[in-house]
Amino acid sequence: MHHWAEQNPRASRESSFQRRLHLNVWAGVIGNQLVGPHIFQGTLNSGVYLDFLQHTLPTLLDGLDMDHNQRDNIVFQQDGAPHFSNEVRQWLTDNYPTWIGRAGTVAWPARSPDLSPMDFFVWGTMKQEVYSTTVNSEEDLRNRIELAAQIVRNKLSLNVTVRAMRKRARACIRNGGRQFENNL
Repeated sequence: MHHWAEQNPRASRESSFQRRLHLNVWAGVIGNQLVGPHIFQGTLNSGVYLDFLQHTLPTLLDGLDMDHNQRDNIVFQQDGAPHFSNEVRQWLTDNYPTWIGRAGTVAWPARSPDLSPMDFFVWGTMKQEVYSTTVNSEEDLRNRIELAAQIVRNKLSLNVTVRAMRKRARACIRNGGRQFENNL
């Protein structure tokens, strides 16, 4: 802040600093439904993530409105870190034969967030809601994450976002796989 005056106005500006809080959150999109969020307890490593995939993810999927055919044809997209262990990749291959990710059965183009509804809609919307004001504690952060997820669920934009995926895929093809979001 700059304040120019002939005499010292004794002006000050308070600024708040975000306390360092660290939570790992998993969420997904299937059709027009938000899956999760799941907030991991403690440090996220490959063992914790594998346990999530084996035990928690099936429960989250059971709560969705989808038939067996839809569930059997889920394409799982994985970002890769910090859960890039052989065990996790093998479990994904065994349970989601067409999983997308680093060393996955389907390659995912690097640095391509404009093709993922999670990246171009869900995470941005949730972060905007969560961090609109200063977060005061880990409990506050957890509550805000849950509230933000509910806001995402309730937005008609989730349906629009899934339709936008087709539009984005076409734009990506038209642009030869290069960055295209600025042309939408």
